[in-house]
Amino acid sequence: MEDNTQRAIRAYLINPSTLTIEPVQMQGGKDHLADLQALIGCRTITSTPLGDHDVVYCDDEGLLGDPVFQFFGVKGNPDPIAGRGVVVGVDAEGYDTDPRMSLDEVKATTFFIERLFPRLWGMSPANHPQRTEIATLDHVQACLAGEVCHG
Repeated sequence: MEDNTQRAIRAYLINPSTLTIEPVQMQGGKDHLADLQALIGCRTITSTPLGDHDVVYCDDEGLLGDPVFQFFGVKGNPDPIAGRGVVVGVDAEGYDTDPRMSLDEVKATTFFIERLFPRLWGMSPANHPQRTEIATLDHVQACLAGEVCHG
């Protein structure tokens, strides 16, 4: 069996500061932590599932330090995520690989979220960032969890 664990893979960089999700290249396999840290801009990472076969890596310490106002969220995870994220796929052995979701599918399941005031948040679908809904954090979390429809 050919070892493709170190080949370059396609990933998607979610950037709530610029309201963009863009394709990027990074090293695959088990030795690419530094690549993830550089893309996200962090020193420790965690992940959250995205669909059935993809994950989003994000800053595990995103809420530490300076106040954070820009987040993103993905359907199925009710909590907004601070900072940037990187979407990759995961193969049968647990190695990162190209995402199975297309860029358009990732955009359709991602929201950009901004804390506007202590109790008010702005929420925009990534595939239509010009549409912003003003809501409470409870409503934002319900939208991300799929409990209410975001229009």
